[in-house]
Amino acid sequence: MAIAYQFLPWVRRGLAVALDTEDNLGVGAPLAARGSASIGVALASPHQGTAIAPLPMRLFGPGDVIGFDQRLVVRTDPKPNTRDFEPNYLAIIDLDPPDFPWMLTPAKAQGDTRLRPWLVLVVLEVAKTGLPVVSASAPLPSIRIKAADVDAELPHLAESWSWAHTQLVNENAAQIQDDLQGKPATNVSRLVSPRRLKEKTDYVACVVPAFKPGVLRGLGLVVDENDPALAALDPAWNKALAGDVVLPVYYHWEFSTSANGDFEALARLLRTPGSYKGTAIEAQLAAVGTIPMSVDNLLSGTPGLTTTMEGALVPISYNPGAAPRADHAASLEAIVNTPQDQVANPVGDSADMRIEVKPPLVGAWHAKKHQVFRLNIGPVSAPKLTKHWLADLNLNPRYRGAAGYGAEVVRKFQEDYVDACWDQIGDILEAERKFNLTRLSIEALGLLKKKHFDMLPPERVLQVFGPALPRIEALGTAAQTYRINGKVASLGKRLDRSSMPAALMDTALRRVASPANHALRLPARLNRTLNALPALTSSYLTTMAQASKKSAAFAVNNFMPDGIVGSAMFDGVKLGNDANATIDLSGIGLTG
Repeated sequence: MAIAYQFLPWVRRGLAVALDTEDNLGVGAPLAARGSASIGVALASPHQGTAIAPLPMRLFGPGDVIGFDQRLVVRTDPKPNTRDFEPNYLAIIDLDPPDFPWMLTPAKAQGDTRLRPWLVLVVLEVAKTGLPVVSASAPLPSIRIKAADVDAELPHLAESWSWAHTQLVNENAAQIQDDLQGKPATNVSRLVSPRRLKEKTDYVACVVPAFKPGVLRGLGLVVDENDPALAALDPAWNKALAGDVVLPVYYHWEFSTSANGDFEALARLLRTPGSYKGTAIEAQLAAVGTIPMSVDNLLSGTPGLTTTMEGALVPISYNPGAAPRADHAASLEAIVNTPQDQVANPVGDSADMRIEVKPPLVGAWHAKKHQVFRLNIGPVSAPKLTKHWLADLNLNPRYRGAAGYGAEVVRKFQEDYVDACWDQIGDILEAERKFNLTRLSIEALGLLKKKHFDMLPPERVLQVFGPALPRIEALGTAAQTYRINGKVASLGKRLDRSSMPAALMDTALRRVASPANHALRLPARLNRTLNALPALTSSYLTTMAQASKKSAAFAVNNFMPDGIVGSAMFDGVKLGNDANATIDLSGIGLTG
């Protein structure tokens, strides 16, 4: 999930929101060093409706601070005593709460966008300024910047409004104010030093006052809060004035930069080919990704002939050149076709019985051809150059040279490649074994189905598969297929929506209705038919399935065979009046 960051140019809380003087960003007459706000009070009962006239209240300003709690520092980048900080990054310090950099600025934002912070972060070169030192007469440590180094070491305070901001993790812009107040863990304020760092240099980062009243109070030069020196909001330094600058330090840490060589530095070294036009490097750039290649005298007939072989990385505008010379192609054709000619005619037509050993045809096994294809054009028979990759690969010296390099790589690492192939074959064999086991399972289950289930009537199959119905899809035509949320429903779901009670598919009923049940054997014999039970099951399930259509004909007692609840087998036997008389039961299938 992406994190939604909001960056605010300033944040205000408390009475500072009521300040009515707009920040002039250092242009024009200095502002007052302390802000003022008019606060009115409305009285409740019994004086409801009575209001006290607004009273002016003077707020604390930068000249009233002699330090802040170091626990307000959330993070610094770089960390203290880092020795390899990237020189193209900027140093920062994160503080809490989110309105801390503007808390004591005695003005409101200019146009709601720009407001100078009352403290800033400066990064100074240790070799020029040294480290902050502690004085017995000052409440804060201080650091001195010599007049000659002020311009290089200190930034322009007129732009200090752009060196501070508040970071807030927030996904809804309408809730920014609520998140600032109620979610302190999701926001910080940040001071940024605008200084561009140098490589392999020691630095000290210092949080210092941005206004002169803060400098005077931090150095202990004034102790009375009513001192006129604390009345005007002058900047802490002015680069146009000559002289050393001494600043009190609220917080500081040391770090060093690394050698230049990160991604930005490497990217800045890149130059376009056009920037080398007219120089000696221009010719070298044209040959990037290529190498001269000598063509053997056997092919060219001209000693010392060379061509150019290109690699995978060549200039975008690189032109591989024209097709190979006809004499080169013809010579290579005779060479690579010779082995196959000797296979077809080992002896040859001459008395010379020697067999020549020639270079192989590259790619022959991939194309399943062992001679270069030829293109017959009337009486002329020429190789299929630019018509088939096999001819281009073998009859062009440049491409054949590259193919030779590839073949050499294969020969060098052939053992590793064969091992990798065997490893792959092992996985293939394991997959084949699983396929075979799957096929065996399908065949075995098919035979079991044919033997035990195909012989059963449909209603009996439905009962036997009762426990599995929730896992069997009810497939059919598009109109017949029942779906739930776009997915094909099971037979169990299909039966739930029908008039047939789900209990008919229950395991217990299947056992009760089984022809092997001892309780049903006597009724089967009394009905003098072995088909009584299948008929019972079939007619009962069929009627139940159609109960919604034939509800008037549906009666449970119609399916009660003789011998379950009672028996009518003795209804035709005459007992007589003699209780001790012997009765013949052979007429109803019994003996005795």
